[in-house]
Amino acid sequence: MLINRRSLLVLAVLVGLSPLHVQAAEPGKPEALVTSFVDQALVEIGDHTLADRDREAKLAMLLEKYCDMPRISRFVAGAYWNGANAEDRTQFSDLFEQWLAHHVILFDKYGPKGVKVTASRADGDTVTMVSTDVLYKNGDTPDKVDWVVRRDGNDFKVVDVIISGVSLASTERQEIGSAIYNSGGSLVAANAVLNSKLANDN
Repeated sequence: MLINRRSLLVLAVLVGLSPLHVQAAEPGKPEALVTSFVDQALVEIGDHTLADRDREAKLAMLLEKYCDMPRISRFVAGAYWNGANAEDRTQFSDLFEQWLAHHVILFDKYGPKGVKVTASRADGDTVTMVSTDVLYKNGDTPDKVDWVVRRDGNDFKVVDVIISGVSLASTERQEIGSAIYNSGGSLVAANAVLNSKLANDN
């Protein structure tokens, strides 16, 4: 998987940055989910008293709490998910969470100043798009990012993040799918690839 500023931005926004300003959010609504996610993630990302591995573990816990990781993992794995057993699926979901959390830490070097929640709109009966601006300390042009929040009963979860029309879930599906294909064409191969990348990046 290629890691550049754009992909790091999308990964970082998925687990939140500092809110400079947020709209008044009614508890139990998509906007409240995003702002709560951001507030908690800021504490974990900014705690440099902890080792990177410990910060990554805490970020992974936030991903489980605020994101529909089973749904995201199934989408990213694509057709390879259907041919895998329960153990391999669980391992893939766990490794994919670690992969996302790991690369959020790398985003520190780009100097994010914070996230500004600007708007939200319904997209059908179950999906809400929550719009944000990511601002930078060096004055770079803000990046506009949309959070895709899905309602399941009375619960809300983030299912995707979109920057300049580019979907995190679709990008990861394409890149991981290519790695799976080149490594044997199974979720077992995907798990081996992710394990290797995590080990080599630490």
